[in-house]
Amino acid sequence: MKEMYRVEDSGYVSVSREGLYYHFRCRVKLPQNKLCRLQLCCDSDHFDLGILIPVNDHYELDKKIPVKHFKSENFNFRLIDPQSREKFIPISENEPFSLISQIQNGIFCVRDHIPGLLIRQ
Repeated sequence: MKEMYRVEDSGYVSVSREGLYYHFRCRVKLPQNKLCRLQLCCDSDHFDLGILIPVNDHYELDKKIPVKHFKSENFNFRLIDPQSREKFIPISENEPFSLISQIQNGIFCVRDHIPGLLIRQ
């Protein structure tokens, strides 16, 4: 399996299954000196794939993630500006959520295998 997905109007992500892993290869065009992260949205889960690295006149990212972390292959990708006013709050099943009053502004996501809410402030 090898699929190509569009990333907004900037470029593409190639997704291939390699044994027990999905291999994500991203190549996009961005303005000079623009720092961006690539986010994978799959059903209701969000995965931060990391920061795109400048290579010549484009930006790239290469990442492998175990297949077991995905419920389906319904992938969508978007670029995230790390300078934006978003805050990741980890969720622990045995602790109260500290920003319960702002939960309606949040999106559930997983960063580095840690579940949490991404809250736009």
